[in-house]
Amino acid sequence: MSTAIAAWGNSAAVRIPAIKLRQAGLTKGDPVQIDVNERGNLELYASTEHRRGARRQLVGFDELFAGYRGTRLDVGDPWGNNELIGAEREAWS
Repeated sequence: MSTAIAAWGNSAAVRIPAIKLRQAGLTKGDPVQIDVNERGNLELYASTEHRRGARRQLVGFDELFAGYRGTRLDVGDPWGNNELIGAEREAWS
């Protein structure tokens, strides 16, 4: 889908079709960020304070389990008896 850059006072504006806004989970008035990537293309994405599309912060293992005082479950040998089954047996036999 293409559109054109239009004048808006001393700035410029791009009209975003309603279907594209819906696909992105945005509505009129939602805050967005505009960046220029390394190839010189504009990137438009929801701001971190956007109520529905906030970018999730990555959480490390230590942070995720900080304060956890439980014990590890003993699940035994996770690989069982190392026997091949099904398609594995056919492929490796």
